[in-house]
Amino acid sequence: MSENRNSAQISAPMHNIIRLLRGIFDSQQANYIGAMCMVTCVAFFTIDITLDIIRISQGEFIFTSYDTTHFTLEIIAVLCLVYAFLNVVRRLQQARRQIDASRSKLESIRQDFREIFEGKCKAWSLTAAERDVAILLLKGLPLAEIAEARKTAIGTVKAQSSTIFRKASVRSRPELMSVILDDFLESSDR
Repeated sequence: MSENRNSAQISAPMHNIIRLLRGIFDSQQANYIGAMCMVTCVAFFTIDITLDIIRISQGEFIFTSYDTTHFTLEIIAVLCLVYAFLNVVRRLQQARRQIDASRSKLESIRQDFREIFEGKCKAWSLTAAERDVAILLLKGLPLAEIAEARKTAIGTVKAQSSTIFRKASVRSRPELMSVILDDFLESSDR
C-alpha cells in the first residue's frame, strides 16, 4: 500500500515536470530558445577551436589522429550549427511575415464586416441600443446574457430583438446572420 503512495507521490512531480517541458517545447518561444541554445553551442565550440589554434601556434599541442578527428568534428559541428541557426532565423522571419500578413488580412475582413454591419444598421434605421443588441445577437449570446450585459430587463431585450427582426425583414437570429453574411460574402467575392 505504501509503495502505491510513494509511486503516486513520485509520479505527480514527474507529471508536473513533463507538463512544464511540454509547455516549453510547444510554446512559440521554443524556436527562440532553440536558437539561443545553438548560439551557445557555436560560442563554446568556437572558443574551443580558437584555444586549440592558439595552443598549436605556440607549439603546445601535438596532433595525433584523435586530435585531428576531434578538431575536424568541432569545425564541422560549428558549421552545422551556424547553418541550422541561420535556417531557424530565416524560418522565424518567414513565420513572422506570415503572421503579420494574416493579422492584416483578418483586420481587413473585420473592417469589411463592420462596414457591412453598419450599412445594414443604417438601412434598417436601427437605434444605437438596437445596434448593440444586434451585435450581441450575432455573437450568439442568449437573451438573458444580453440583458445582463446591457443592464436591462430581458423583456426590453426581447422587444428590441423583435424590432430588429421586423426592421431587417427576418424572423429569427439565423436569418439575421444570413442577411448580413450574404452581403459580406458577396463583397468578398469582388
